[in-house]
Amino acid sequence: MKRSPLPPRRKPLARSTKPIPKRSKSPVRAERLRLYEDARGEARQELCWKQGIRSWDEPRCEWPECRSEGTDCHHTHGRAGSNLYDKTKLRFLCRRHHQQAHHDPKAARALGLIA
Repeated sequence: MKRSPLPPRRKPLARSTKPIPKRSKSPVRAERLRLYEDARGEARQELCWKQGIRSWDEPRCEWPECRSEGTDCHHTHGRAGSNLYDKTKLRFLCRRHHQQAHHDPKAARALGLIA
């Protein structure tokens, strides 16, 4: 009985170990991040008051007929420039509806969640 030849040996994949790039520590970036966090907190607090939630709980999702907590902050006009920290352009959605707003922009536009 004749034996079949052994399969050829494969070389291991070459893996590159690149360092993770560091985030910028510029004062401008830090200031923009601080402004964003402030605007997000103010928008969350205003929405809680509007919905009748009197504590620092999460506001409800702003998608019609959804009763989940609005954990994701959605930017209706994108995040470029001053839109990042303009609290009038922030909406709070649950994770499911936030993904749906990005995957189905036609429905989100009809609801006013995308400009």
